Amino acid sequence: MPILKKFFAEKGFKVEVTVVEGLKYKESQFKMAGLRSLINRLTELIDSYKARGFCVIMNATGGFKAEIAYATVLAQLRHIESYYIYESFQEIVPLPYLPLNLDIEYWQKWLKYFEFYEKGVDTKTSDEYLEFLPPGFRFLVEFSETDKKWHLNPAGETFYLSLLSEKEVYLKHIDEKNVFKKRKETTLWEKAKNIYVVTLKDIPDREVKQLLRRVLRFQFVNKIELVDYHKVGVSQRETCLEYRTKHEDSIPHYVQYAIKCKDGIQNINIWVEKGFCDELIQMIGKKVYP
Repeated sequence: MPILKKFFAEKGFKVEVTVVEGLKYKESQFKMAGLRSLINRLTELIDSYKARGFCVIMNATGGFKAEIAYATVLAQLRHIESYYIYESFQEIVPLPYLPLNLDIEYWQKWLKYFEFYEKGVDTKTSDEYLEFLPPGFRFLVEFSETDKKWHLNPAGETFYLSLLSEKEVYLKHIDEKNVFKKRKETTLWEKAKNIYVVTLKDIPDREVKQLLRRVLRFQFVNKIELVDYHKVGVSQRETCLEYRTKHEDSIPHYVQYAIKCKDGIQNINIWVEKGFCDELIQMIGKKVYP
């Protein structure tokens, strides 16, 4: 470690060395303390540098194979590039992140249970919780022989910390007035049902409102503009938002989606902060269902 620190410092890099407690050749300590400490520290560093505008890249080359695995998973969840260096390779191996996203609005409903397992839950209570928690939750917890309780395992810890970070960045209180009609445009619902749409509450379709609320919860989304409509009264097979195009060189910056629902199709422009067009598409996908 001193050699690496000296090497990078001489190259002009600011170097910080952190000792992660618990990464030792003892299974219980390595799994319940070491990996959790590593995940916590990596999450702190990623969020700290992201908040200051840095482009964060993960070097997932570690000592234990489990370190590499969880560093790579964390990079995937935090949407950062990671790289791996194998001793006999002549080149660095890139590990690009997949277009996978946490459904923040869905998982935040279960946040308190992540908190419970973070502290430890006895077996009887855990069995009761797992009866109604999402099926995938049981893969995020495991029993600890140390205190005879169920805790988040390293995967659960990674998931939980990523969820907290994403929630902090992307979720906000919804302003119902942030849905508005473009000047001189007639909206889908006004044409089909003679309903005057000014705010989110005025949209008659419940599933459409649910989809737009999900979009408005992102802090970088400023407004949703209702623009031209098509196929009024022609029912679509399923309610969804479908990606059309993006405009990053205009003011405002916006991404256009089409709302497809039982009344027809309505185009919308989603106004975002500068540089967040791709972030929006990444977070909600190119086809979104209620």
